[in-house]
Amino acid sequence: MINPVPVDGKRQDWPRLVANAINALLAREKNNGVTSSRRIDTSAPLTGGGDLTADRTLAISAATTSAAGSMSAADKTKLDGVATGATANTGTVTSVSVVTSAGVSGSVATATTTPAITFTLGAITPTSVAATGTVSGTNITTGGNVTGNAATATTLATARTIGISGAVTGTATSFNGGANITIPVTALNMSLATAGTLAIARGGTGRTTAVPMLTVFRYGTSSFISIGAAFTTIPLNTVTIDTASAYNTTTGIYTLPETGTYLITAKMRFVDTPGAGFSYGIGMDTSNADGPSFFWSVTTAAPGSGAARQGIANSRFFQGTAGDQIRLFAYVDGALLGVSGAELNVIRIR
Repeated sequence: MINPVPVDGKRQDWPRLVANAINALLAREKNNGVTSSRRIDTSAPLTGGGDLTADRTLAISAATTSAAGSMSAADKTKLDGVATGATANTGTVTSVSVVTSAGVSGSVATATTTPAITFTLGAITPTSVAATGTVSGTNITTGGNVTGNAATATTLATARTIGISGAVTGTATSFNGGANITIPVTALNMSLATAGTLAIARGGTGRTTAVPMLTVFRYGTSSFISIGAAFTTIPLNTVTIDTASAYNTTTGIYTLPETGTYLITAKMRFVDTPGAGFSYGIGMDTSNADGPSFFWSVTTAAPGSGAARQGIANSRFFQGTAGDQIRLFAYVDGALLGVSGAELNVIRIR
């Protein structure tokens, strides 16, 4: 008797049929008086068998990649997972698409091409590029700001003309980005300049601040101070220019704001008909005293019966030091004369 034992615990239909056929053959041989020397031998995928002196077991081995056999449960699961109509042709593509991600999109030339596929990359948006790194390629257009230095640069598509105006004017010069340019200066207008220094050799002052300058006077028809036989300071009350705010109208003293060379001029006028024959003079210095810069004169009588108008002027260069106190002063010898007008001018010239 041969038992139809299944492989992998599952009974297979065709092994049972084989076993039943053998059993029927054995029964017939037994009935016919067949001896025990008869055998049942097997070949792959069947295993087992032997002589007929006892019951024998036949089995079917599992299928492998190189030999036929029974199908395992795992192989059956794989087989059930194959779609209907699937073929064994390797490399066949039925459909290809591109999924847009992180701002990068693309398209496929032919979605069902086999085997070669060509992709076309779409636009790259700012959100798809990291804050740092390198982006290379041709015909790259950006809608935002780009920083850094280009590896190579071309000229401007349209050349631009660059000129200068205002305190300085120059020849407008074309610029296309291919080379440096120089704009020739043709004129200066210092009235429009708000800063800077123009050298003395070029007609300027060589300064960045205003030149110390003073103009102060006093004028009337009557005497505002009487001058006699003493060197007397003449205070003036109307300041028209004082760039350093250095004149004191009470004391009549101008304090030099800077060390340098100054030009000082002055003039004085007596009241009408002061009388004839009186020696007098004016000076501009740091002290009230006679000296090389004190200028003397003498009053004269008016011709005929008219009133005499007597005046005097003086000028000098003065090498001063910041803090020196300059004043206008006068002296009259032998009389006391009233002053009706006077003026003092001080300007630094270098």
